[in-house]
Amino acid sequence: MENVLITGTTSGIGKAFAEKFASMGNNIILVSRDIQKLKQQQLYLQNQYHVTVNFIAGLSQSLCKPPN
Repeated sequence: MENVLITGTTSGIGKAFAEKFASMGNNIILVSRDIQKLKQQQLYLQNQYHVTVNFIAGLSQSLCKPPN
């Protein structure tokens, strides 16, 4: 079992990747801005695929900018 970190997981291709990797038995680390959607996705993936799912929520773009 591997650990897989995926960004943008509450919609689109990130969501599809999260489900695919979970279906392969990988533990998942979800990253997105919407904590409510992440909690729902975490429960779904854990119940559906019996893998460990953690998440990181609410990262701001300001964290990615270099200081002045």
